[in-house]
Amino acid sequence: MVKFLPLKKAVAETLHDGDTVAFEGFTHLIPTAAAHEAIRQGFRDLTLIRMTPDLIYDQMIGMGMAKKIVFSYLGNPGVGLLRRVRDAIENGFPRPIEVEEHSHAGMANAYEAGAAGLPCAVFRGYRGAGLAAVNATIKSITCPFTGEVLAAVPAIRPDVAFIHAQKADRKGNVLVEGIIGIQKEAVLAAKRAVVTVEEVVDSFDDLHPNLTVLPNWTIAAISIVPGGSHPSYTHGYYERDNSAYLEWDEIAADRDRFQAWDAEERHREQRRRLRCSRRASEESRMSEIDLGFTPNEMMTIAASRALKNDDVCFVGIGAPSAACNVARLTHAPDITLIYESGTIGTAPHVLPLSIGDGELCETAVTTVAVPEMFRYWLQGGRITIGFLGAAQLDKFTTSTLRSSATIRIPRRGCPAAAARRKSPLPRERSTSLWRSRSAAWSKRSTSSPPSAMARVATTASGSASTPPVRLC
Repeated sequence: MVKFLPLKKAVAETLHDGDTVAFEGFTHLIPTAAAHEAIRQGFRDLTLIRMTPDLIYDQMIGMGMAKKIVFSYLGNPGVGLLRRVRDAIENGFPRPIEVEEHSHAGMANAYEAGAAGLPCAVFRGYRGAGLAAVNATIKSITCPFTGEVLAAVPAIRPDVAFIHAQKADRKGNVLVEGIIGIQKEAVLAAKRAVVTVEEVVDSFDDLHPNLTVLPNWTIAAISIVPGGSHPSYTHGYYERDNSAYLEWDEIAADRDRFQAWDAEERHREQRRRLRCSRRASEESRMSEIDLGFTPNEMMTIAASRALKNDDVCFVGIGAPSAACNVARLTHAPDITLIYESGTIGTAPHVLPLSIGDGELCETAVTTVAVPEMFRYWLQGGRITIGFLGAAQLDKFTTSTLRSSATIRIPRRGCPAAAARRKSPLPRERSTSLWRSRSAAWSKRSTSSPPSAMARVATTASGSASTPPVRLC
């Protein structure tokens, strides 16, 4: 039976040294307060699982708490690297860490299998990607009915999962609103689950019956922690504090400065910042936009012309998102934009900085959980074009993270997205390719490490042998 506990006691009773633990949140509802409490209690030898590790895992790994990390994306949303994670992987500081990398679709399906009590997940994925060569848990399986070769990964079954949510009722049922991400599957897959909430209400009797509610018997403990997701955001309560992500990048970039960082003071500081962020308005954010014309913006406009009015488009963040929304606001008003956070038919008024920003949910026709988005919508063949990001291109159009490409997808479906591609993109399916620059990096000082997206030359990687990038 669920118990209402102070956060300190909830963490102490459910998390143990050596546990496999998931602090889940897909940009939205990140359980920051729970992670900071785990840091204060000094757990060791943890296996950290999360689809999109960001600041809290950077902090936990930097504190030497983890022996292994299982993930599908590592990064500081809208900013860049996780510098403490990189230091641990490359230099073994403060301790060596084992890495198990998957695609988003692989992780989503593995969570879903764990929630269903299955031993593994089977799906279309990793085709044309090199992850299977460096991850021994990725296997192939032949369908006994059709002969199709499919990907298989082990189910994710954490010892304990921590999530944040909007509210609980007096009986201990928990309501999750907005971008759901993988929250529900993480709780159902885990042996024990702890939920921090903004508030407790008497009941959910007046709510729509189809909302995402986790029954009390699926949860071990609930802690009331207003602002417990900050600097992430909680839909309906407060916005994402983008300045905190930029500030963390500066702290994490220097070992000495990081080691002086104190989780308790950081928590107090974030609570102070939260009170300010609640008063932030959309107008103040809009005032920061630079209205100057840049080559990147001109290329974004050109790329948007590749999209058609009847497209159903799977959208990546950054330049792909900008181009897709330019198309929606100009020649393709009926285009359907689907973001990997699970927002379908979204029409944001402000361009999102990350894949899970609240603007996407608030303007969507519907918002689904991440496993449903990958399984039913992407693999189900309901998406006609993918507009994603990659880093660089060689002369064979082999891509890695952070350049951009639009790829026409046959109606029969497509392999799992969000995996790092290491095979050439078929030329007949490549509509447009270009380099772009992250808005977050453009605001940083000239002493900051240069982004791989910062150059707008017509060659990728600066190679003289690389041919010019083709635009529509």
